[in-house]
Amino acid sequence: MTKNKKRTDRKKEFEYFKEKYLNSKNAFEAQRKLMDNRELLYRGTKTLFSPSGEEAEKSATHVRNIVFENIESEIDSSIPAPKVTAKRKEDEWLAEEIEDMLKNILDVLPFEQLNDLQERTAYIQGGSYFLCEWDDTVRKKGASGEIAVSVEHPKQVIPQDGIYGSTDNMDYIFIESARTRGYLKKRYGFETEDAEAIPDIRGVTDISAADDLVTVVTGFFKNGEGSIGRIVFTGDTLLEYLNDYQSRYVSRCVKCGEIGKDVCTLCGGEKFILEKEDSEELFEDIVCTDGRVISCIPVEKDEDGYLLDDEPMEEMAENPYVDPLFQPVGEMRRVPYYKPNVYPLILRKNVSVFGQLLGESDVDVISDQQNTIKMLSTKIKEKLLKGGSVLTLPIDVDVETTDEEFKIMRIESPDKMNMMQVFNIQADISGDLTYMQHVYNEAREILGITDSFQGRSDSTATSGIAKEFAAAQSAGRLESKRVMKNAAYAKLYETIFKFMLAYADEPRTLVSMDGKGNRVYGHFNRYDFLCEDEYGELYWNDDFIFSCDDSSSLGKDREKMWAETRNNLASGTFGDPTSVSTLVLFWNIMERFHYPGAAEIKAQLMEQSEEQKLTSSEYGA
Repeated sequence: MTKNKKRTDRKKEFEYFKEKYLNSKNAFEAQRKLMDNRELLYRGTKTLFSPSGEEAEKSATHVRNIVFENIESEIDSSIPAPKVTAKRKEDEWLAEEIEDMLKNILDVLPFEQLNDLQERTAYIQGGSYFLCEWDDTVRKKGASGEIAVSVEHPKQVIPQDGIYGSTDNMDYIFIESARTRGYLKKRYGFETEDAEAIPDIRGVTDISAADDLVTVVTGFFKNGEGSIGRIVFTGDTLLEYLNDYQSRYVSRCVKCGEIGKDVCTLCGGEKFILEKEDSEELFEDIVCTDGRVISCIPVEKDEDGYLLDDEPMEEMAENPYVDPLFQPVGEMRRVPYYKPNVYPLILRKNVSVFGQLLGESDVDVISDQQNTIKMLSTKIKEKLLKGGSVLTLPIDVDVETTDEEFKIMRIESPDKMNMMQVFNIQADISGDLTYMQHVYNEAREILGITDSFQGRSDSTATSGIAKEFAAAQSAGRLESKRVMKNAAYAKLYETIFKFMLAYADEPRTLVSMDGKGNRVYGHFNRYDFLCEDEYGELYWNDDFIFSCDDSSSLGKDREKMWAETRNNLASGTFGDPTSVSTLVLFWNIMERFHYPGAAEIKAQLMEQSEEQKLTSSEYGA
């Protein structure tokens, strides 16, 4: 394909996807306005709405923000722990390797901040997105590239119009983001003086454009082969178009085809072009963690495609693929590159709703109650402020209106003194307060939140067990939201694994804990997942089940685990509580749960145990 032909095709693809982007954006605009209104309600806007849904002329003067209160009560700061299940018994050790890799990534990346942001966004907007990418600009000791995870607000994500249920069913999806001019120059070699086109994607409405920012649109799409492509543009300028962006690409010299960059080391050429690579060449045998060896020498097959029997060592010198020193020569064996073939966007829904891509928004279901409470609060405030005390005086009596503590009134006779009276005028707000409390309780009941769940005094729960039961009931009402959160994290973990399998060329160091609470150091080696079938064909083993460990939340609550472990010791679950061996086991478990000083106590008990063994052996002798 000529260079001009490629440019023409890229231009056509750009025009096609830009039209799809504009059509989807126009269809999505109404949803964006709703998202802005939800954010404003969460932040405590004073705007009031009429029964028809239009903004009222009068604003509230006092806001009790029940939207903020209820959503903050739902926030779950725990991060679901990954759970990987092998479909075959021989792959169980690989499932453990994946779990350890995912747990290490959770510790390295700022998932506490990501989860905190996404928790609120999911409840406010009904959903939120993870964006999982491979950052090939990261360079660390012995490794290049790293997983990058970010949270995308649903306002920034433009889905294909008319597709609901899942992003996997879409042919294309777009992300609008704000990038600095320096980023565009470094990443794409592009400079522009255009102003920021859509500043509102950085917040709620009326965001002013920043001088150093540019609006960039990134689109992901399914190509004709079922793989994932990527297109990046700003305004009318195409920055990147890759029809299969999750494949491997190399920079080849236009003149001789040698791999290089800037200046070709073979012919001196300075023009390079990106070309897709489907496989890599093995220059040495691959030794896997389980001891398997994948030979770099191509396997020989008969006419029917079956493997030939292995040659004896004395005949290997005649093999055309090895020299007399048994070193490989000539064409080497090629390993197919792994491709994830998944959208990098993972949707987390709040509660699934038919006919909506995002889930149900908690703000939407209590917006009427919030509007009513704002009106009642404003009404009560006006009643109280307009009330006061009224003083009646005879016509010919004056009162000095100064700031002095004592006021002087001059009267002619005691009869006029009896004519001076004070009347307190206060409106009755008891009915308003009663109805406002009713509306407040109504909002909490819609979301399933009780006093016990919020940690308040609950008059309906008269004992500790009753309070736990009331809190558990609220947790049950919120269980659907927790399930959707776990589902999103499970899909994120699977996507991370597939990206690591595709791009982590070098083994990555891992740290985990064994059954005794000791640190174990290992590696995630993607070649451990490279398998060979009976015909000598190489394939990647990605056949694992990803989910979240339901017991992880208890394991992260250290105080509960400390108390549970103490109860097990006292009840004799570990053995005789007075035995040194039992105490060693107890403090070993406490050390795993990071109890302060557990390691020192365990070490002293182990020394004591060794001394007892020596003493008993001496007596025995």
